[in-house]
Parts: sequence; structure tokens; C-alpha cells
Amino acid sequence: MEPAAAGDSEPTPVGAQGPESVSTGDSHSDELGRTLNGRPLSVRDMFRVGIGPSSSHTVGPMRAGNHFARKLACVGRVPSRVTIELMGSLGATGKGHSTDRAVLLGLGGFLPESVPVAVVDTYMEKVAEARELSIQGVGAVPINLERDVMFLPGKILPFHVNALTITAFGEDGNAIAAGTYYSTGGGFVSEEIGEPEGECRVRQLDSSEPEAAGPAPYPYTTAKELLKLCE
Repeated sequence: MEPAAAGDSEPTPVGAQGPESVSTGDSHSDELGRTLNGRPLSVRDMFRVGIGPSSSHTVGPMRAGNHFARKLACVGRVPSRVTIELMGSLGATGKGHSTDRAVLLGLGGFLPESVPVAVVDTYMEKVAEARELSIQGVGAVPINLERDVMFLPGKILPFHVNALTITAFGEDGNAIAAGTYYSTGGGFVSEEIGEPEGECRVRQLDSSEPEAAGPAPYPYTTAKELLKLCE
């Protein structure tokens, strides 16, 4: 596979892929796990370029943060505070897998296949020192990493053990936007929709890779087909 372009130090512009670009599904649908935007999964979906050390604990959460930044930009308000809750497995091993850094990078507008290594290496330190996070398309928001990034390994949400919730608050302390995401492995991310008290329903976020908009170059729907393509 050809590696993704390294890109420059600028994050992906808001609007390049709006938060409305999703396909719907629910927790009981087989289609959620083996299709993307109505097409079969491709080998290129499975083997993709991204920052380490983990597709489920780093790449997925970074995509979730990026999606929330675009979602918040549509609200049109600059929040006074943003909190990040890393739950289940993300809360248990998030420090070692740099899940907190990944979400912050995503909120800053960066994507795992194009963020420069120099940005990755210094981002957390810069945010901690400035005590503010520049959210792409929104503006600078005060943040206290010790207070606002929470590791909650004992909190397990219904759809998947790799869950995170990002919430933006206004000056009055009320939430102006929130999103709960599930990083289901391989860099795939789903967003929870519907009422939290009811049946858990999710929709799968699009891949940001160029081929996501067109036909899958190496499509498969079964493990047997995948193995033939790999050979």
C-alpha cells in the first residue's frame, strides 16, 4: 500500500468532510461491521497509515476528536470548557496508548494519516503549557488537562468497551454540544445516536481516506475473500 501523504503542519480544514457524512446503523446490524457507506469493506480500509501505537486506542479516538471539532464548528459558539471522558479500555490503557493526546490532536483538526511527527511529539506539552486548546474551526478554549481529561476504566458503555465522550460547555455551565464515540478497532469509529436510556444505536463515521468516496479498490465481505486478496 502506498503511504498517505505526509502533509504539512496545518490541520485538515473544517468542511473538507462535514460531520453529516455518516452512514446509519444500529448495534444489532451486521452491515455496520462489514460495510462502509453502503459499500463492502476494502483491504485499504483494514491496512491504513496512522499514528501509533494502536488503531483502536489512538487512530480511532483521533478521528472521533476530529469529528467532534467539525460538529462543534457547526454550532457556531466558542465553549468555555471542553471535557473528554475516556471509558472502559480507553480509560484503562489510555495513558500508555496516548489516547488523550490523540483526542486533543483530533480536536485540533489533525488526522492520523497526515499529522506531522513533530506536531505529535510536542502537542501535549504545548497544550499543557498554554492551558488552552485551539479547536479547529472554533477557536481557543481553556483546558486543564488534569481536570478536563478523565480516565474512567470502570465506566463501560453498552455498545463497545472502547468508548469516549466529548462535551463542550457554555459560560453558563450547560452543554452546548456532546458526542459519544466507540473506537471499534482498525481505526473505525461509530457515534452513538438516540436516547441514552434506550437501546444503544450508533452510526459509523466515514473514513477520511480518498477512496472512501468511490468504489472500494479491493472489496470483500467475508474472511475468505479477504485472505484471497491478501495473498
